[in-house]
Amino acid sequence: MTRWRTLQEAQIDLPPYRKQHTRRPLPPWLRYWPSVWRRVVETTGSLLERWLPKSIHTVTARGLELKVPLCVLACSLNFLW
Repeated sequence: MTRWRTLQEAQIDLPPYRKQHTRRPLPPWLRYWPSVWRRVVETTGSLLERWLPKSIHTVTARGLELKVPLCVLACSLNFLW
């Protein structure tokens, strides 16, 4: 969240990531940041997917709202040790 706020405060707008053989390629300095952000997001998502259980058994929506953040918290604490 801090990086996003920093980019907003600096009034930096990141365009969407385009494929390599596009008719309107982006300059190299604009291609770098989306690729970095994408790697961060994909790595974080895959680590969470690896550590979270295959299914979370809940009966109510409130139970699901409670268990999902607790699972993410347990995963993040597990990465510290």
